[in-house]
Amino acid sequence: MRIVEFVCVALAACRAPAPANLLTLPDASVIPPNQAGVPWSRSLCETKAEEPFVGEPSSLTVSGECNFEQREPFHCRAMDDDFYTVSRRPLLGDNRLVTLYMNVEHFHGPGTYDENEVNYWIGEGANLYRWTNKRGSVTLEADPTAIASDKDSGGVRGWDLPETVLQAEPGTMTTGTITIGGRISCRKFGEQSVKLLAP
Repeated sequence: MRIVEFVCVALAACRAPAPANLLTLPDASVIPPNQAGVPWSRSLCETKAEEPFVGEPSSLTVSGECNFEQREPFHCRAMDDDFYTVSRRPLLGDNRLVTLYMNVEHFHGPGTYDENEVNYWIGEGANLYRWTNKRGSVTLEADPTAIASDKDSGGVRGWDLPETVLQAEPGTMTTGTITIGGRISCRKFGEQSVKLLAP
């Protein structure tokens, strides 16, 4: 695995301690399943109102086991032949977060890809509920204002994500499906970084 640095822009959730800080977790494929603990309940996915943010808004819809819309931009980064995006949002309850993490394989700039891995995680204490889609389609929108020296942006302004169904991870306490779709706006990098382990 290698470490990919993502950036937080004054998000309180970025300073949450482990295990709630899901950005310190490896990719879902190598996280051991939590076969004991609290069974999944839709009540665990009640979202808090979004905090004010800077940047172009997203228009992402989440339905199924969780139901909400997200307007806050996501953190995005190109690295080698991958393009990552991640968002974390506090949920109602103590020490509970929802993380949406996507990775486009064989990235070579803006365009349409059919190798987009989507992971949706909810962490509460030692419990981690996971839904995934290992191979989906996505279109990465070109940023006309990108400059050649900004390698991290990959020349991408945002993601157009067709409606994508994520299945509960086998062997975990997770049940049901999550459906997500819409437009994801990429957040510009700030000063504070958070590390995400990725394969």
